[in-house]
Amino acid sequence: MNIVGTETGGSDLSRYHGGYLSIDVKQGLVIPSGKDPVDVLTSALHWDFDGCILLNVSAVGTESGVEPQMLEKIRRAFNGQLFYGGGVATISDLEKISHSGFDGAIISTALHRGIVPIEWIRRGSCC
Repeated sequence: MNIVGTETGGSDLSRYHGGYLSIDVKQGLVIPSGKDPVDVLTSALHWDFDGCILLNVSAVGTESGVEPQMLEKIRRAFNGQLFYGGGVATISDLEKISHSGFDGAIISTALHRGIVPIEWIRRGSCC
């Protein structure tokens, strides 16, 4: 699977076909464009990606948690396959991501620290 990130994919993301678009967000805005993630997700509905990843790079590795209101806003903007990554710290965070309608989460630190059981990763579901 190919993943194109907004941080490195250039200004014309519509030129890519297939794979996933990683919408890289820092301090609430897409990098490097400075756009609202909702606007980029709305545009992505018309591009030829298999799905999107909302990656909060500001929160990666910080275990800072997730904001339910932001998750719901992001999910409403994009009806395709959508994953979330960045700051996932607890099982409660995974439940919030799931209840907001995301198709999955990208986690690392919570797994390495034993907060998220490896069995969940192996079976592909949580909670």
